[in-house]
Amino acid sequence: MWALDNPDGRHKVTQSFIDEWNAENPDIQVKFEAIPADQYMGEKLSAAMMSGTGPDIFFLSRGDFLKFVESGLVHPLDEWFTEERRQDFLPLVLEAVTYQGKIMTYPMEMDPVALFYDKQVFAENNLQPPQTWDELVDIAVKLTTKDRYGIYLAP
Repeated sequence: MWALDNPDGRHKVTQSFIDEWNAENPDIQVKFEAIPADQYMGEKLSAAMMSGTGPDIFFLSRGDFLKFVESGLVHPLDEWFTEERRQDFLPLVLEAVTYQGKIMTYPMEMDPVALFYDKQVFAENNLQPPQTWDELVDIAVKLTTKDRYGIYLAP
Protein backbone atom coordinates (compact mmCIF):
# COMPACT_ATOMS: atom_id res chain seq x y z
CA MET A 1 0.00 0.00 0.00
CA TRP A 2 1.47 3.32 -1.10
CA ALA A 3 0.39 6.83 -0.20
CA LEU A 4 1.64 10.34 -0.58
CA ASP A 5 3.61 11.26 2.54
CA ASN A 6 1.45 13.53 4.62
CA PRO A 7 2.70 15.41 7.69
CA ASP A 8 -0.79 15.88 9.16
CA GLY A 9 -0.78 12.57 11.03
CA ARG A 10 -3.37 10.91 8.80
CA HIS A 11 -1.10 7.93 8.27
CA LYS A 12 -1.19 7.05 11.96
CA VAL A 13 -4.85 6.16 11.47
CA THR A 14 -4.08 4.28 8.24
CA GLN A 15 -1.31 2.35 9.97
CA SER A 16 -3.59 1.45 12.87
CA PHE A 17 -6.08 -0.12 10.43
CA ILE A 18 -3.24 -1.95 8.68
CA ASP A 19 -1.94 -3.26 12.02
CA GLU A 20 -5.41 -4.53 12.88
CA TRP A 21 -5.76 -6.19 9.45
CA ASN A 22 -2.31 -7.78 9.67
CA ALA A 23 -3.06 -9.18 13.15
CA GLU A 24 -6.33 -10.72 11.96
CA ASN A 25 -4.98 -11.96 8.59
CA PRO A 26 -1.54 -13.54 9.06
CA ASP A 27 -1.59 -14.99 5.51
CA ILE A 28 -2.27 -11.62 3.83
CA GLN A 29 -0.03 -8.89 5.19
CA VAL A 30 -0.17 -5.24 4.16
CA LYS A 31 3.04 -3.24 4.05
CA PHE A 32 2.51 0.52 4.06
CA GLU A 33 4.88 3.01 2.46
CA ALA A 34 4.46 6.79 2.59
CA ILE A 35 6.38 8.38 -0.30
CA PRO A 36 7.56 12.02 -0.40
CA ALA A 37 5.33 14.31 -2.46
CA ASP A 38 8.05 15.26 -4.94
CA GLN A 39 8.49 11.58 -5.89
CA TYR A 40 5.05 10.03 -5.51
CA MET A 41 3.18 10.57 -8.78
CA GLY A 42 5.82 10.62 -11.49
CA GLU A 43 8.96 9.03 -10.24
CA LYS A 44 7.37 6.28 -8.14
CA LEU A 45 3.69 5.52 -8.64
CA SER A 46 3.18 6.20 -12.35
CA ALA A 47 6.41 4.47 -13.32
CA ALA A 48 5.73 1.45 -11.10
CA MET A 49 2.16 1.07 -12.32
CA MET A 50 3.12 1.31 -15.98
CA SER A 51 5.86 -1.30 -15.52
CA GLY A 52 3.59 -3.68 -13.62
CA THR A 53 5.49 -3.37 -10.35
CA GLY A 54 3.15 -0.98 -8.53
CA PRO A 55 1.41 -1.55 -5.21
CA ASP A 56 -1.87 -3.43 -4.85
CA ILE A 57 -3.40 -0.48 -2.99
CA PHE A 58 -2.54 3.16 -3.64
CA PHE A 59 -3.91 6.61 -2.98
CA LEU A 60 -4.79 8.96 -5.85
CA SER A 61 -6.05 12.49 -6.02
CA ARG A 62 -9.27 13.15 -7.89
CA GLY A 63 -7.19 14.88 -10.56
CA ASP A 64 -5.25 11.69 -11.33
CA PHE A 65 -8.11 9.24 -10.93
CA LEU A 66 -9.24 9.08 -14.56
CA LYS A 67 -5.70 8.71 -15.94
CA PHE A 68 -5.22 5.53 -13.96
CA VAL A 69 -8.74 4.17 -14.51
CA GLU A 70 -8.74 4.78 -18.28
CA SER A 71 -5.29 3.18 -18.54
CA GLY A 72 -6.69 -0.02 -17.02
CA LEU A 73 -4.53 0.27 -13.92
CA VAL A 74 -7.44 0.16 -11.46
CA HIS A 75 -9.58 -2.89 -10.69
CA PRO A 76 -13.33 -2.33 -10.08
CA LEU A 77 -14.37 -2.77 -6.45
CA ASP A 78 -18.08 -3.49 -6.93
CA GLU A 79 -17.84 -6.98 -5.43
CA TRP A 80 -16.81 -5.45 -2.09
CA PHE A 81 -19.46 -2.74 -2.11
CA THR A 82 -22.45 -4.59 -0.72
CA GLU A 83 -25.77 -2.79 -0.63
CA GLU A 84 -25.24 -2.28 3.11
CA ARG A 85 -21.80 -0.72 2.54
CA ARG A 86 -23.16 1.54 -0.21
CA GLN A 87 -25.60 2.98 2.33
CA ASP A 88 -22.62 4.43 4.21
CA PHE A 89 -21.98 6.89 1.35
CA LEU A 90 -23.86 9.77 -0.16
CA PRO A 91 -24.96 8.87 -3.71
CA LEU A 92 -22.88 11.70 -5.21
CA VAL A 93 -19.76 10.41 -3.42
CA LEU A 94 -20.16 6.98 -5.00
CA GLU A 95 -20.97 8.58 -8.36
CA ALA A 96 -17.67 10.50 -8.18
CA VAL A 97 -15.69 7.24 -7.96
CA THR A 98 -17.76 5.33 -10.52
CA TYR A 99 -16.55 4.88 -14.09
CA GLN A 100 -18.62 3.22 -16.81
CA GLY A 101 -20.97 1.84 -14.16
CA LYS A 102 -18.24 0.35 -11.94
CA ILE A 103 -17.02 1.63 -8.55
CA MET A 104 -13.30 2.08 -9.14
CA THR A 105 -12.01 3.28 -5.79
CA TYR A 106 -12.93 3.60 -2.17
CA PRO A 107 -13.83 7.23 -1.43
CA MET A 108 -11.48 8.38 1.33
CA GLU A 109 -12.49 11.96 1.92
CA MET A 110 -14.90 14.63 0.83
CA ASP A 111 -13.92 18.28 0.86
CA PRO A 112 -16.20 21.27 1.07
CA VAL A 113 -15.71 23.56 -1.89
CA ALA A 114 -15.98 27.32 -1.67
CA LEU A 115 -14.62 30.26 -3.59
CA PHE A 116 -13.63 33.32 -1.59
CA TYR A 117 -12.78 36.66 -3.10
CA ASP A 118 -11.40 39.96 -1.85
CA LYS A 119 -14.20 42.55 -2.19
CA GLN A 120 -11.70 45.41 -1.97
CA VAL A 121 -9.53 44.04 -4.81
CA PHE A 122 -12.63 43.46 -6.94
CA ALA A 123 -13.86 47.03 -6.25
CA GLU A 124 -10.43 48.50 -7.04
CA ASN A 125 -10.47 46.67 -10.38
CA ASN A 126 -14.16 47.38 -11.12
CA LEU A 127 -15.00 43.65 -11.17
CA GLN A 128 -18.11 41.70 -10.23
CA PRO A 129 -18.04 38.14 -8.86
CA PRO A 130 -17.94 35.67 -11.76
CA GLN A 131 -21.09 33.82 -12.80
CA THR A 132 -19.47 31.36 -15.22
CA TRP A 133 -16.19 29.43 -15.52
CA ASP A 134 -15.13 31.65 -18.44
CA GLU A 135 -15.68 34.77 -16.32
CA LEU A 136 -13.70 33.16 -13.48
CA VAL A 137 -10.76 32.53 -15.80
CA ASP A 138 -10.90 36.07 -17.23
CA ILE A 139 -10.96 37.63 -13.76
CA ALA A 140 -8.13 35.38 -12.57
CA VAL A 141 -5.98 36.54 -15.49
CA LYS A 142 -6.85 40.20 -14.88
CA LEU A 143 -5.98 39.96 -11.17
CA THR A 144 -2.69 38.11 -11.62
CA THR A 145 0.36 40.28 -10.97
CA LYS A 146 3.97 39.58 -10.13
CA ASP A 147 2.95 39.76 -6.44
CA ARG A 148 -0.44 38.01 -6.52
CA TYR A 149 -2.17 35.03 -8.08
CA GLY A 150 -5.52 35.86 -9.62
CA ILE A 151 -6.83 32.58 -8.23
CA TYR A 152 -5.47 29.80 -6.09
CA LEU A 153 -7.00 26.33 -6.23
CA ALA A 154 -5.58 23.97 -3.65
CA PRO A 155 -4.95 20.51 -5.10
